Amino acid sequence: MIIDVSGSHSPSTTRVEVLCSVSIELDNRTVEFRKNNLIDNLIVTSAPLFVQKSSIFPNSTFVMGIDTWIRMFDIKNYQNNKNGVLNAHKTLAERGIKLLVFGRKMNGCFLDIKSIFNHRHVEIDSSLLLSITKQVPQDVFDKEISSTEIRLKSNLE
Repeated sequence: MIIDVSGSHSPSTTRVEVLCSVSIELDNRTVEFRKNNLIDNLIVTSAPLFVQKSSIFPNSTFVMGIDTWIRMFDIKNYQNNKNGVLNAHKTLAERGIKLLVFGRKMNGCFLDIKSIFNHRHVEIDSSLLLSITKQVPQDVFDKEISSTEIRLKSNLE
């Protein structure tokens, strides 16, 4: 999800792992916006990567969970090329993008940026991405929630 300066939201109609999406997926991803009368603030894109979204929404803040932030280091999303990851991070910074990251409880532990670097080996230089990232502290937000869970819950109601 993206929040730009006008308060619009922009879920992608595709995911990096899925090249094509169907109208059912779009309907599922937008149900909460319709339910809460926020559909006028919804901008749908086909840009699965944040670097692609940054060309559409320069100087914006992307809001995400820690699991999404971790995927920004995954070389498979950049044709298995570490330089592709670094170039994407550089492009985000050049386009004035900021990242607001929420931690999440996973497997009984609260996962945030600090814990990633304490317990995981990140092979890609993270300094550039870290320079545009702000972590929401656990004492400010500590809820077990994900966009996928929100969508699933909405489909059941």
